[in-house]
Amino acid sequence: MHRLERPRTPRAYTESRAAFVKDYPPAAGRPTESERWEAWKNECQEACAAVLDCLQKNQYGLCAFCEIPLSETNRQIEHFVPKSLTTTTQDWTINFENYTLACKGNENRHSLWYSDDPSHKANICCGHKKDQTDPRGKICNPYELPPYPVVREDIRPDGLFFVPDAAACRKAGIAPELVASTLDHLGLNCPNLARRRMNVWRKLMQDVEAVLAKSPEIPQEELTELAADQLEPLNGKLQSFYTTRLLCLSPEISYIQENIHE
Repeated sequence: MHRLERPRTPRAYTESRAAFVKDYPPAAGRPTESERWEAWKNECQEACAAVLDCLQKNQYGLCAFCEIPLSETNRQIEHFVPKSLTTTTQDWTINFENYTLACKGNENRHSLWYSDDPSHKANICCGHKKDQTDPRGKICNPYELPPYPVVREDIRPDGLFFVPDAAACRKAGIAPELVASTLDHLGLNCPNLARRRMNVWRKLMQDVEAVLAKSPEIPQEELTELAADQLEPLNGKLQSFYTTRLLCLSPEISYIQENIHE
């Protein structure tokens, strides 16, 4: 999970919201908030499409939590604060600022991004794992993260796991315990994600070693090109597991920055 910039609210959403909320006030008992959400998706289809498109572009095509590529069959509008916590004075259901776009959290078991090994339950992640948990004080909001990772890699025989980076957390004013809680509540260290992140890390390390082997002197241009290929959007999309790539390449990026003017 990395920082997301807050997108501008789509006009179609803004234009439809007032009329919808008037017809379907929050926490009215009937319909329930789940039913109210389904009603919004059915009755405000143009607004729903605009929200999906906006979030997809804003997140450069990645799940807000685990950072796998999203697709039309494996994405959903995720309410950071659950719909069920909506009150008459605080509408979390019809609230664009409460939305991110997330994968279906291992519900789509035939997707190439998921595995049944060691078990389906062990690999549940993201919003599906969070479920009805009130995230406040338990889960970092991706819109409120700093522009640098607050996790570091922990490489083990069975994969690459994320653990809180105490120094980065201190710099950002975020408690390491909150980061650890975030990883736990979102299942971001599930076996499947840890294995796939490790595969990305190993391939990147091979690429870095190949660049260093070719250039006996400071390989600034080659390393810059490699970092750009891995970390910059292409056709509006980032590569999967962006944070893993950033952590892997951060020593090389620092190396470039330290030597670029020498």
